[in-house]
Amino acid sequence: MQSFRRLLCPFLLLLTLTVRAQTNAGMPLVKELVTHFFYFYETPNTNSYYDFQKRPEGWYVRLFDGMNGGYCTPQLYWSREDLHYHRLDFEGQSHSDSATVMETMADRAYHWVLEAEQATRYDRNLFYGYDGWERDVMKTLRRRSRHLIPHGKRSPQRTIVMQVDTFCQRVPGR
Repeated sequence: MQSFRRLLCPFLLLLTLTVRAQTNAGMPLVKELVTHFFYFYETPNTNSYYDFQKRPEGWYVRLFDGMNGGYCTPQLYWSREDLHYHRLDFEGQSHSDSATVMETMADRAYHWVLEAEQATRYDRNLFYGYDGWERDVMKTLRRRSRHLIPHGKRSPQRTIVMQVDTFCQRVPGR
């Protein structure tokens, strides 16, 4: 029973920290971002698609170009630093339909690109959608956890934070 508590406490703390940290801190939700993106951009051909990456610096978009056989370098689309969308080096919309038609097309593109559960993962995770996102989440939570509990006095909360730190240090790939 004691060992179960030792395992459960760090998990609950990490879960609590995760829930608090996952308020998107001013970042647009994935539906807003993807709808905004497809309002201005479209895929260059039927063999291509876009990847969305929620990173510490903001939202990135990466094109998989099926004609040239590979991913292009991710580009910062929405910046956490200046809280604005940025112009990307992708093809814009090739038609000049009315705003209502473009909005409908952007909404359809959102549903085509993201399944409901994937959209939930983007919105509930601090970062998501790229290799190493788990490590970035753990680093950020670890850094934040150090500021939550003052150093010095031994307390149950401090012990839990230390256990989380120890666990994070053992994660492969750090």
